[in-house]
Amino acid sequence: MAEEANKGLVALLVAAIIVSIAGTLVSLNKLNQLGALTGFATTQQGKVNFTVSSQVSITLTDNLVDFGTCDINNTATLYYESNETYSASPSCSGLTTAADYMVLENNGNVNVSVTLQSNKDEETFINAPSSTEDQFAFMAWNDEANSCGSGLPTKWVNITAAATPYTVCSNLDFEDPSDSIKIAFRIGLPPDTVPETKEATITFTASQA
Repeated sequence: MAEEANKGLVALLVAAIIVSIAGTLVSLNKLNQLGALTGFATTQQGKVNFTVSSQVSITLTDNLVDFGTCDINNTATLYYESNETYSASPSCSGLTTAADYMVLENNGNVNVSVTLQSNKDEETFINAPSSTEDQFAFMAWNDEANSCGSGLPTKWVNITAAATPYTVCSNLDFEDPSDSIKIAFRIGLPPDTVPETKEATITFTASQA
């Protein structure tokens, strides 16, 4: 008798489990139809990220302007410009064959503003004690077309103060082939210019435009 009762309980338990499973399946199906379930997405989105860092960098592809040995006049100030040639006396020996420039290139990956400063002002560099006509000046041009967007000095700029920044270009492009400028210098030598070898150090500085 007890054995038959146990069999009956087992049968009822199995039937209850079957009914429970069926009810769960029906409930899940209804919820899915209502859109209440998650985890059944058919599309997903991800991302790929990277950052290109800004690089401010300039280089002088030609870093020397050499006037050579220059003549002076006993009665008047002589002016020499490195972008000119002087094939006859009075002249500077370094300017007898071709114009001479410093050439500056933007080799970074952003547009830059460029300044220059000299370690000597015009009076110290030229060294003509009794004269007020000594001169040390610069001017700049595009070495490649459309390189400098703004701020290019189109007239001679006197270097009247040492260690003072002067604008060479306010917006120098970084893309080839429009990323370089050339800088020429002008000197004025009065009659009392002291005979000696003269040298000025020019420092160019760039910042992002």
